[in-house]
Amino acid sequence: MFKDAEKVQLRDEVFCNYDSLERPVEDHKEVINVTIQLLLKSTDYDEHSAGLTLNYWTTLTWIDGILNWKPEEHDNIQTLIVHSDYLWKPDLSVYNRVEQSGSAAILDSDHCIVKYTGQISCVSPSNHEILCQPNLKYFPFDTQICTMVIGSWIHEGEEVNIHTPKVPVSLSDYSETGEWKLNTVNITYTSGKYDCCPNSTFPYVEYTFSIERQSGIHVCVAIVPAISMFVMSIISFFMDIKGQERNMITVANIIVHLLFIQFYAWSLPVSGPDPPLLMTYSRDSLIMATFMLILTTILRKLILCRMDSPKWIGTATGYAMNSRAVQLVFMFDGSLKDVAERLGDDDGRNIIENVQSASSSTNNDWLVLAKLLDRVALIAYFIVYFIMCIAFIP
Repeated sequence: MFKDAEKVQLRDEVFCNYDSLERPVEDHKEVINVTIQLLLKSTDYDEHSAGLTLNYWTTLTWIDGILNWKPEEHDNIQTLIVHSDYLWKPDLSVYNRVEQSGSAAILDSDHCIVKYTGQISCVSPSNHEILCQPNLKYFPFDTQICTMVIGSWIHEGEEVNIHTPKVPVSLSDYSETGEWKLNTVNITYTSGKYDCCPNSTFPYVEYTFSIERQSGIHVCVAIVPAISMFVMSIISFFMDIKGQERNMITVANIIVHLLFIQFYAWSLPVSGPDPPLLMTYSRDSLIMATFMLILTTILRKLILCRMDSPKWIGTATGYAMNSRAVQLVFMFDGSLKDVAERLGDDDGRNIIENVQSASSSTNNDWLVLAKLLDRVALIAYFIVYFIMCIAFIP
């Protein structure tokens, strides 16, 4: 009881004539150095709203030149617990908040510890959502870089300066939440010297957060279906051009592409400097699947064509069938046996031996041309998909 009475008396004494609206310095030229430390609790990122939500405790420490006393004269009392509303507080604020209305101060109304030396320490819980434009180029293996900027709202650097301790951001009590993992936190101090105000500085501190998406679930719902669409496109090349199965697989592949693109068109935000490579891959793969349907229709018409082929086609197909590379490609294609025999090419005939001959009514030149175009398209597909996969690698 006696101790509390002494504290009340001490509080009344040190706060006599104290003005919480004025900087607590004896000389107006004196700078108040404020040390700020963040105790990060959790983070949550929403790419649709382009905002990173930070839950943290803010520790502010500074020297008040007015609030000091001698402990030996006050029953050896060395500290007082005072509500922040009765103190002058540094107006440090978050500059790049999503919601610009209301107070941007990081030090909310709370209790602070005042030491006899004038040192004041305040710890206040804070929650701020900062602007962070997403870059989804490498979705779902993307990493976002978000920056929180803290500085004095009204004071110049010659009045209130900012310092950070040896450990500016403590992660000792940090908890991972959601699909994002915090990789690093970097601190950058800027003196804030501008041409408009050569005699003043406006210092601020930038906290740069690097967060990485936990992509496990996206591998199942995005990467595996994308690979399956590629496999469907390639498998269709090994089906009979004249058969309906090839058309059915190709049409089904196009439908799968459309559903895949529409799903992620609704799931991903439309903002950002670069479109996701996954969407670019799906778009190009859809174009190739559509081309596959057009190519299949044309090749089927060629095979069923009964018109005499131009002379240059016969010459070109004859030259092609004499090529070792073409013979190797058509090694298991029995429909070209007649062509090899007609050209008198023993090697070509040996490659396709033991396979039933093609119908005599079929125009061999059109058949060979269709087969050649089909295999050229297959090789082109492999090359294009390989380039697309390489571009997707970060």
